[in-house]
Amino acid sequence: MTLIELAQKTPKLVVGLMSGTSADGIDAALVRLSDHPGKRPIHLLGYATFSHPPALQEKILQIASNSMVAANEVCGLNVLLAQEFSQAVFSLCEKLHVRIDELDLIGSHGQTIRHLAEPMPLMGRKIISTWQIGDPSTIAKLTGVTTVGDFRLADMALGGQGAPLVPILDYVLFRSEQESRLCLNIGGISNVTFLPKGASPEAVLAFDCGPGNMLIDAAARQFFAQPFDQGGILAAQGRVDERLIRRWLQEPFYRKPPPKSTGRELFNSQYLNRLKQEADTRGLSATDFMATVTALTADAVFDQYQTFIRPKGDAQRIIVSGGGCRNPQLMQRLSGHFVAQRVQCSDEAGWPSEAKEAVCFAWLANEALRGRNGNLPSATGARRATVLGKICPGE
Repeated sequence: MTLIELAQKTPKLVVGLMSGTSADGIDAALVRLSDHPGKRPIHLLGYATFSHPPALQEKILQIASNSMVAANEVCGLNVLLAQEFSQAVFSLCEKLHVRIDELDLIGSHGQTIRHLAEPMPLMGRKIISTWQIGDPSTIAKLTGVTTVGDFRLADMALGGQGAPLVPILDYVLFRSEQESRLCLNIGGISNVTFLPKGASPEAVLAFDCGPGNMLIDAAARQFFAQPFDQGGILAAQGRVDERLIRRWLQEPFYRKPPPKSTGRELFNSQYLNRLKQEADTRGLSATDFMATVTALTADAVFDQYQTFIRPKGDAQRIIVSGGGCRNPQLMQRLSGHFVAQRVQCSDEAGWPSEAKEAVCFAWLANEALRGRNGNLPSATGARRATVLGKICPGE
């Protein structure tokens, strides 16, 4: 089948792959995408998460956190992760009893190791850039399935932040004629999408609003030797220091107006250690620190909702996705802020929280193949909408 024939085929079976800034594993989702008018455009057939071995997660985080890394390591990891993504596709197909040759397309986000959304001086020029490894052409050849990857740079070439990209899926899935909604994704980084009632794509407001699980997970690893705070149990044992939260919210990133994006370049281990030193000065225990860092994620979301979104309109419903949706302490803190809104996990709206980002990159892969725009300039700040991604033919 030629690429032109594949582009025109409908419906398609597409696998979306996502490995976020927490670098704890690969989320894989199988969807049926239809271009038939009047038919549901996205149907989720199944999903799974495949955890990275601890040594691989540690290596990813090491490379993502250091300004100076060995080129040989990054070069090798680019292919190693592509092999891991490919194996995730095979494993998902096996779980769902789908033959690999039944797949039409794969959309892979890759693994972010750098996201430089602010201009960086380089040889007399100002450069913005991003780098996701896990080579899509390797995935295409190992699976035999046409693969689309490297979605973010096209937006940045047009002056955008290259993020967030999920708002276009939020618009497709959650836009309402009856109410305004706020979609909140809490992965490694938290980002929000505000969908005014009956909104056009141009009216969508979206941006990264700060750390999601990134600092929480790092604190769990560093101070409790646990990969993450399972069920918010550690935070539940501590006391939130409200004064410290107010101080931490003075971070300049929170005051910067959208469009904006962030990552491990800011909210990294050095940042966490600085927060811990301030907490130690105030006599916080390790569990108090975990409780306060967890509260920071929720409070940063509400702070920026009040500052940048509420002047444009109130949301009636908050739809939360990502791993943070499984942290009761985090959800309780959010509900305590958004008292006038209904706060719910996206599962209640029919979309499992762990699958949504993977579904997004399945959707964006098909949009690229069809030659349709994949970014929302109102979210990324790009000069115009554009097709995203690089198409790598399979067998």
